[in-house]
Amino acid sequence: MSSEAPHIRHLAGAAGPVRRPPTPGHGAATPLLRSLLAMDTLQARIDLANRISFALCLLPFLYLLWGATVGTLGVNPVETLTATTGTWSLRLLWLTLCNTPLRNFTGWNWLIRLRRIPALFCFFYACLHLLTYLVFEHEFDFVEIVADMAQKPYLIAGGLAFLC
Repeated sequence: MSSEAPHIRHLAGAAGPVRRPPTPGHGAATPLLRSLLAMDTLQARIDLANRISFALCLLPFLYLLWGATVGTLGVNPVETLTATTGTWSLRLLWLTLCNTPLRNFTGWNWLIRLRRIPALFCFFYACLHLLTYLVFEHEFDFVEIVADMAQKPYLIAGGLAFLC
């Protein structure tokens, strides 16, 4: 037994001794293994949920980008862009605002850490909504924008909501 390599262990079984290499991770752990073992499972789940949330929030933008590239946004693409970015901005705003009451109701304090990604994408889609209106619909013609605001008072409400 002393003539064999020190990394081989003998296991006695019915068929005689079995030679197996040492199990990885025993002894001195690698830095990667130590960091994986030290990672909190809740934090790992929250990181995964944030990555999934980022991908899901990015899908409407990719859909609009694809539609603009291929030309499948319909007869009036500016209206489609404006309506879609505004709708997604409101959806993500509701999702972000519902986070706190849900956390208070359930007692799941970890939910607060899932609020940042939808909130940032809400702002992103609100900026796209505003830019679509200013650039594509009115081409920065502020006289026309003021005249449009006089006809449609909900534009004033939207502008004030964006500023606040």
